[in-house]
Amino acid sequence: MASKLMTTAFVAFLALALGGQFLPNAVAQTTTASNFTFGSVVAPGNGDTTYILQTAGLTFADLDFVDDDGDGTFDSTEPVYLPATAGATVAGNDIRIANTGTFAKGSQVRATNSDFGNVLNGALGGVFDFYDADGDGTFSTGDVMYYDQAGAGAGVVSVNDIVLSGADAGTVVKSNTAGLNNVLFGGAAGTISYFDADGDGTYSANDVVYYDDPNGAGAPNLGLASIQDVIWSGTQYGHVLAPGDVETTGILQTAGLTFADLDFVDDDGDGTFDSGEPVYLPATAGATVAGNDIRIANTGTFAAGTQVRATNSDFGNVLNGALGGVFDFYDADGDGAFSVGDTMYYDQAGAGAGVVSVNDIVLSGAGAGTVVKSNTAGLNNVLFGGAAGTISYFDADGDGTYSASDIVYYDDPNGAGAPNLGLTTIQDVVWSGTQFGHVLSPGDQQTTYILQTAGLTFVDLDFVDDDGDGTFDSGEPVYLPATAGGTVAGNDIRIANTGTFAAGTQVRATNSDFGNVLNGALGGVFDYYDADGDGTFSTGDIFYYDQAGAGAGVVSVNDVILSGAGAGTVVKSNTAGLNNVLFGGAGGAFAYFDADGDGTYSANDIVYYDDPNGAGAPNLGLATIQDVRLAATTLLSTIPQGNNGGVNPPPTTCNAPNTMVNGVCTAPSGGCPTGQEMVSGACQPTCPTGQTRGTNGTCSAGGDNSQLSQLLTQITQLNSQLNTTLTQNTQLQAQISSLNAQLSNQTTTLSAMQQQLAQAQADNKNLQDQLTQKGNPPKTPGFEAVAALGAVGIAVLVLRRKA
Repeated sequence: MASKLMTTAFVAFLALALGGQFLPNAVAQTTTASNFTFGSVVAPGNGDTTYILQTAGLTFADLDFVDDDGDGTFDSTEPVYLPATAGATVAGNDIRIANTGTFAKGSQVRATNSDFGNVLNGALGGVFDFYDADGDGTFSTGDVMYYDQAGAGAGVVSVNDIVLSGADAGTVVKSNTAGLNNVLFGGAAGTISYFDADGDGTYSANDVVYYDDPNGAGAPNLGLASIQDVIWSGTQYGHVLAPGDVETTGILQTAGLTFADLDFVDDDGDGTFDSGEPVYLPATAGATVAGNDIRIANTGTFAAGTQVRATNSDFGNVLNGALGGVFDFYDADGDGAFSVGDTMYYDQAGAGAGVVSVNDIVLSGAGAGTVVKSNTAGLNNVLFGGAAGTISYFDADGDGTYSASDIVYYDDPNGAGAPNLGLTTIQDVVWSGTQFGHVLSPGDQQTTYILQTAGLTFVDLDFVDDDGDGTFDSGEPVYLPATAGGTVAGNDIRIANTGTFAAGTQVRATNSDFGNVLNGALGGVFDYYDADGDGTFSTGDIFYYDQAGAGAGVVSVNDVILSGAGAGTVVKSNTAGLNNVLFGGAGGAFAYFDADGDGTYSANDIVYYDDPNGAGAPNLGLATIQDVRLAATTLLSTIPQGNNGGVNPPPTTCNAPNTMVNGVCTAPSGGCPTGQEMVSGACQPTCPTGQTRGTNGTCSAGGDNSQLSQLLTQITQLNSQLNTTLTQNTQLQAQISSLNAQLSNQTTTLSAMQQQLAQAQADNKNLQDQLTQKGNPPKTPGFEAVAALGAVGIAVLVLRRKA
């Protein structure tokens, strides 16, 4: 029985272990390549999403209430709403702000809800304001936003004011509320906006409302979700955006950085910079080392990239004066632009020298924060000719000025200007914090995906006419050419009928289809089937290349599917959706994400159909909701939490030949040795013949074997558990055998004792009989009882003769 029970229990444990392995992890941020396949549509939470805010459809910018008691004034228990339109009743998609009854604060009203249609009294007439808890003069995390009922004139937290941020968001101030009579700052200056989560172009169900740019800083903040914006709907109602939030766009500023050159402390007083003297990037043009200056090189006991504090030993040291050099870079890959792998320098000798020389300062890569010496690798390398970027900072605390914990960047080293300037993007260099010297690359959280069109000169699809009949047939290969050449060329995108190649991949010169003759532009239009009927392209709609031209307007045979489950296939007579009416011509544009930052469309850049609805600015030029990926990519599908500004703890060791570069394991400058290949910037052993590297970085015959690896790990763990259990079972069986042997021995002993008791009883009876026969009166028994404990806890009565 014991063995059967044990087996049943182990099977139950095994089933639980196997079942638990496949339960979804609600908090894990993963790299899921399936979310980035060719034809996938960018959705909220994706790593290439920039959260762009809109105001269209929000026509009412004040709070309103339901006057339950009909007295014409707002009472502390009456329901408060942020109406989406200026209607006189509670309507669909209005936001519940306070006294929401059984509904959640921040939830949207639905037509089926009990409060739908309730009569609104009229605008409350107050102002949006905040308590400046840290006294920095701007709204920031930790400050509390209010709707000040008494109007701008009162300016203090008073009874019936409404809390709009923080832990108490959605409550009405009462006489015992903490913070009563706190002085308010003087009127928040932001804009009520929304994130168009479904991409339908209007404020609608499940869109998220924000109070955008509370400090009224304007461009570039206004219209982009950024630090200190307040969420006013959904499950995060009242949350103030902070670094690390996925909705956050890394917006850079220059206000407060008035000194754009390096300076040094002249330790030996000779008036010239020596290789061992401390170098700083001063925040202001002062003559001494001051608070928040950035340590660049020869930093002593302090880490390169750290900010100076008033309590530090170097605070107040006298600065000599601007070094007078230029920011420049060594163009390691020769592409004419600064990109990952290139090295940025501060060229001490000035623009005229143009080569890496002694006392130049390394500002990116493995040597960031060091001064060039006569034996430094790269000495005399020719510099490109002057980096053209701007020293900027990420305002991590949202106080509107450069201050403690803000992160300094060298923004837009290539000087491309708008739209790069002012947004963190590929190739920007981190110049403070734990990532000092790190060059932004795809997958970094602080990266905003800015799209470009330069280098994409051909905007139609083309095909290889396999049968030479001059017309496109359903089985012939389709491409999106990068240039207007007459043959399949490098970096063209495979769209349909791709043979052994995956849809969305780029052509390489070594591929079998390279050089195949193209027939000519197909001459159709890009269009979509409006599956949800909302009048705009959104997730769930299907994007097509309509072969028959704009005149036809229905899904027909030989149209090419460009999004969804069928992306990369050609419509046939039995294809689902045949004859569906198309909407009337998508209004977007082809663009690409310059993943290597070389300024041109090239290998591994990602092509998008940007802004299918043709909304224009601010969507055009930024990867955002509803853009269609026309390439397969393994970039991060969700933004990993907590890497904004380089605050993640870095790894501590790297496998040879990789070295630690600002917390990132990086391949040596000379590339990977024989037998290794570059994987995500580091060297790893080359995959064996017949195997390929999957998105999880491991090699297998099937490519991406992340699930297989997990399953093998699970099986190994279960086998280990099984072996442990079997060992425990063997030990338990031995214990049971030992106990059984003891029980047998004790049973034998008990049997002998029982026989002795029976004999004693018989002897006692014989003695009694003898006494009776002699006529003697009975005496007390000739035996006395002695308590004893038999085998396995059985009580035994033992008799013995009295003395």
